[in-house]
Amino acid sequence: MKSFFQSTPRRSVSNKRKYSCEFLSDVTYPDSKRVCSVAPGATVLKVWNLKNAGTVPWSKRDPPQVFATRYDFEIEFQASFSPANVAPAECTELTITFTAPKAVGTYKCWFQLCDSERGTYFGQSLWVLFRVQTGGRRPLKCPKGHWMQLRESGKDKPLPPKYRKTYPFVNCDSCESKRINEKPTFHHCHTCAYDVCYTCGRKQSLENSKLEARAKPSSYSDGSYEGKLHSGVEKG
Repeated sequence: MKSFFQSTPRRSVSNKRKYSCEFLSDVTYPDSKRVCSVAPGATVLKVWNLKNAGTVPWSKRDPPQVFATRYDFEIEFQASFSPANVAPAECTELTITFTAPKAVGTYKCWFQLCDSERGTYFGQSLWVLFRVQTGGRRPLKCPKGHWMQLRESGKDKPLPPKYRKTYPFVNCDSCESKRINEKPTFHHCHTCAYDVCYTCGRKQSLENSKLEARAKPSSYSDGSYEGKLHSGVEKG
């Protein structure tokens, strides 16, 4: 008499939970021969375009952790993903916001993602390289007071995440120029989706510099100072 037993199939190794990410491109502060310059003490927004190359979805409630693994200066930063919910094989942008050192020089900082389950690093190391110098770049603020990204753009560059499923291109919200995402750079607020072209951003930067110069304290012969804060000058 023959007996037949049905064994329980083993789970395939490929079904195991795996964290991984793939670097796609630099969105801001590209890694090139020409090192981007920033002003002493300026806010820096470094953005990478990443792909979830693992089998575990990333969620807003349980996102991958981000750690600074090596750095040339004492750094405190904030990290955010846009979009925050990222299924396997989908893409997202990781934004690191920090304050540049006040001392002139070239700096580099490395970051890496870490899974929240086992506490292990995964994916490629990510880094930002910049030079602190007088007259360097300062980010703009949108009308609502959020810091804006100076994005590397072009026809081969992805649109900001909020536009990828709704709009085929980006227009300037100041001068209404069309398709500014096809120009070399443009300014974008990833919080409220406000955009300005490089030309309008340059004009705003010059206006901000004039206001800052007017607001600086003036010195007297005895070494004392008098702060002159004109109306319309926003602190910070």
